[in-house]
Order: sequence, then structure tokens, then C-alpha cells
Amino acid sequence: MLALIAAGVSVVHFRAKPPIAETMRFRIEAPEKTSLVGPPAVSPNGRFVAFTARAGKQTSIWVRSLEDPEARRLPDTEGVSSSLFWSPDSRFVGFAVDRKLKKIEASGGPAQTVCDLPADLRGAAWAPDGVIVLSTNFQPLMRVPDTGGALVPLTSYSPGAGDATDLNPWFLPDGRHFLYARGASGAIEGGVYAGSLDDKPEKQSSRLLLSAEYPNAPVYVPSGSDSGSGYLLFAREGSLVAGPFNARRLQATGAAVRVADGIVPGYYSASNKGILALTDQVGGSDNRLLWFDRQGKQVGQIGPAAPWSNVQLAPDGKLLVADRVTNNGYEHLWSADLARGVFSRLNPGDISDYSPVISPDGRVAFTWTPDRVAGDIYVKLASGAGAAEPLVKSANMKHPNHWSLDGRYLLYDEHTAQQQDLWIVPMTGDRKPIPFLATPADETDASFSPDTKWIAYSSDESGRREVYVQGFVPGHIPAAGVGKWQISNAGGDKVRWRRDGKELYYINGDGELMAVPIKSTATTFEAVVPVPLFETHPKGFFPYDVAPDGRFLIDTAGEGGTAGSSITVVVNWTAGLNK
Repeated sequence: MLALIAAGVSVVHFRAKPPIAETMRFRIEAPEKTSLVGPPAVSPNGRFVAFTARAGKQTSIWVRSLEDPEARRLPDTEGVSSSLFWSPDSRFVGFAVDRKLKKIEASGGPAQTVCDLPADLRGAAWAPDGVIVLSTNFQPLMRVPDTGGALVPLTSYSPGAGDATDLNPWFLPDGRHFLYARGASGAIEGGVYAGSLDDKPEKQSSRLLLSAEYPNAPVYVPSGSDSGSGYLLFAREGSLVAGPFNARRLQATGAAVRVADGIVPGYYSASNKGILALTDQVGGSDNRLLWFDRQGKQVGQIGPAAPWSNVQLAPDGKLLVADRVTNNGYEHLWSADLARGVFSRLNPGDISDYSPVISPDGRVAFTWTPDRVAGDIYVKLASGAGAAEPLVKSANMKHPNHWSLDGRYLLYDEHTAQQQDLWIVPMTGDRKPIPFLATPADETDASFSPDTKWIAYSSDESGRREVYVQGFVPGHIPAAGVGKWQISNAGGDKVRWRRDGKELYYINGDGELMAVPIKSTATTFEAVVPVPLFETHPKGFFPYDVAPDGRFLIDTAGEGGTAGSSITVVVNWTAGLNK
């Protein structure tokens, strides 16, 4: 009798359908008196979310356990960049400070330095065998042991060959293969690619897995117990989407579906345990073009709030040109007559154009990629009339920095495999570029003095970005003149001159706008001690300019300089894919 009853119960039990896992959502708010900076990072075990938050002028790492309502700040992480990553056992958080790769236990403790970095960190992944694969600006993907050592290239990216940047690696379940994003350049199609720890740079696969000119950050999540079958998360036109993906065959197996709308591209992370975290986009990633007086008082605004980037005023202060970023990651130039405040596109189409500088006669030089190269310099009338003409074409990435007030020279930076150098294009004659500074350090943010006798720029030659001034000698190769002066004394970049040449401005490491009185003649130069003017929250490579009347136009980030005020955590997010 007991056997019959047990058999009946077992039949009923095994016929019963298992409960369906429901999707749940909750928010992690920015800690009190802080603002979020950068994307979240979910630990592999799905128990923790790490993120960066700014309190005043200092950014630190915070860790929130999903079982605890309060986040904890990790000491010894001050000055952290926004690229965080976890060790496979969820014990350590990896990060970068001042171009040093570091790791720290999520429970707290002193940070440990792993290695020096050649440029700013742009994503990293940690393999089970202790290998860290990382990406930095304008460099190949590189590997380093988590115990420390020398960086070794994994991919064959080379700016001199016109290749595109490799970014944001993500390990697949086998611990040997990884996904990464590569931007479009020349014959290379942008999208998601796969690499292997077992292959040399020249032997890495060139097969495109997913086409996208701006692929952002690919994230793979296994489906259930089958680690070879899962979903590939990536951003597409302002939305987060997930597509079926086979990690063994390295191929998509179905169409991608929307997971979330209105996201900040790249500001998402996921674990193997069904936990998804993404930074909420509050009011988009919009910022404002604001006028400030010398005391830091806001005295006006140009145009609407939007995802603006670089700003440049015409020498007479009547025209503005600025970058505006679209939802799909393109940057486009817009110009505005400041008397009317009406903006119009400079170039039609979907090709990115950005980093403008304006000549005294109303021409705009900018970086453009019509041939899918790393970035050449073109020139067009600021009115938008006529076609853009090439000025400097080469395999390397280039950005205009400044046009001299006499209209005779254009300054630009050029990226090589090791650093950024400064070059000058004479705007008369054969227009053959001549080097100004080509050193092992990065030199950029350059600007001519109004009399064209001096060039101010930022360099990391001391291990930290500082502002320097050197003389300019036209016709000489290199064109750097005798004499060199360090201007900043506590970090600095984003250099601008007052229109009479009697003052130099820059932004220091704490975000303060600094003023430096200048005394110079045709052959002598003297700078006085820098004086702070006011605190800024700038956005973009060249985030501000100075009008002839002394006002400052600053591309200003939103409240606290954040992309959002909270992080949305989605538990069992894959349960909603088939609904």
C-alpha cells in the first residue's frame, strides 16, 4: 500500500511544471553626497556590483552586495578611472589610477599595483588562469599576469597601419577565448571579434562576429548549465540588445532582441548567474553650453541641452562650432551664429566628423573618416557651403588642435603606436606638415599664442599631465624653438589663451579653471604662479573656449557630471526575452 501511494505521489510530482523564474528589478542609488561616474561591474558570482562614484573632487570605487542595502567605499582607490573588472573568483576588483593597473580585494585592504599602462584604460577582463587582458587608447589588446609583469601585445593593432582601436575584452567560458570590440577603419569592418590567449598577434582571427561601426562593449552570458550556448549583449541605437550566441562555434545563432531602451552605450554589465546591471540614463547624456564670467557665475546658455562634445569659438566670437553625439555613437559637427543661436549641421550623412578648429576667415578644420581611415583632417567653410577638402591624409589618427590667429598655421596631434606628437601645417605653399614635438611622451591640447610666437600644450613627460610653453620657429624642423617653461604645478591640460596674449588658461587635476598671467616679448617669456578662477564640470576633449570679451563658454556636464543617478539591477533578466 505504501509503495502504491509513493508511486502516485512521484507521478504527480514529476508531472508538475517547475516554477518559472520571474524577472525582478531594483535600483542602487548613488551613495549620499556622491554622483555616479562610469559603468557598473557585476561580480562573476552575481553577488556584488562595483561602481565608481565622485564625492566632491575625488572619485573612488564602491561595492554593493545584493544582500545589503548599503554600498561600501573601498579606501586606497582615490582617483580611479571608470573601467572596473572582477577576478574570476569575485574576490578582487581591477582598476586603473594614473596609468597604473591595480587590484584590490572587494572586502577592503591596500591596493596592489600590477603594471604600468601606456595610456588610459579602456576595459579589461580576467581569465581563470590569472591572465588579465586589457585595452587602452590607441594600443593593441595586451596581456599581463595578475601577479605583475610586462605587458605583451595580443592583437596586431598599429596606428601606423591605419588599424582600428581594440577595446573592452570579455572572456568566454573556456577561459582561453575572449570577445572584444574593434572600430571601423580602412578595410577593417567595425564590430565584435574574438581572440585567443593561445594565438600570437598576427595569428588572431580576423573573422567578424557581429557587424557594428561602434560596437561598444560585448558581454557574453551563458544560458543555464550549457556554457557553450548563451546570449551576447551589446548596444544598438541607444538600446541594449541580446542575441543568441554559441561560444564554442563563435557565431550568432539568432536575431537580437531588445532588453532595455535609453541606455548609456557601454554602461552595462552582467554575471553568469542571471544578474544584469546598467546605469540609468537621466535626461540622456545631455550637457549644456554655458557662459561663465571670471568669477564662475553662469551668465547665459547657447542652444538646447544635448550630448555636446568639443567646442570652438571663431576668433571674432560670432560663430560657434561644436560636436554632437548621436544615439548610435556617431559624432557630427554643428555650427551656430551666436547672434541667433540657431544650430545647423556642417556635413550631411552618417560619417563621423568632429574635433573642429576655426580659422580667422571662417573655415573649419576637423577630423573626418569618409574613407573609413583612422581619421584625416579636412577643411570646409563654416557656413556649410561647398565640399570638404582634404588637408592632411595619413594612416595615423589625427585631431586639429588650433588655428593661429594670423591664419597661417594649423596645429594638430597625431597618434602613433607609442604616443601622440604635435605637428604644424603651413596653410600656404605646399602645405607639407612639419613636426613641432615628437618625443616618447604624449603631447596634445596645443594652442598658439595670439602673436603666434609661442605654443602652449599639455604633456605627460613627468608621469602626470602638465602644461608647458615652447617657442615656435616657422620653417625650422622641428619647429620647437629654444626655451621651455612648465606652467602648471599640480596637473593640467585643456589650454587656451586670452585674446591679448597676457593670460593663459587651463584646467587642473581637480577640475578648476586656472589663470596664468603672461609677460612676453618677441624673444622672452615669463609666466606667473597659476591662480584658480572657479570649479568646472567639463565634457569633451576641448570642453571650453574664451570669447574676446573674456567670458568662458564651457561644455558643462549635467548635475554632478554623471550619466545617471542610479544603477538598475535586473535579476533573471533572460526570463523576459521570450515574453
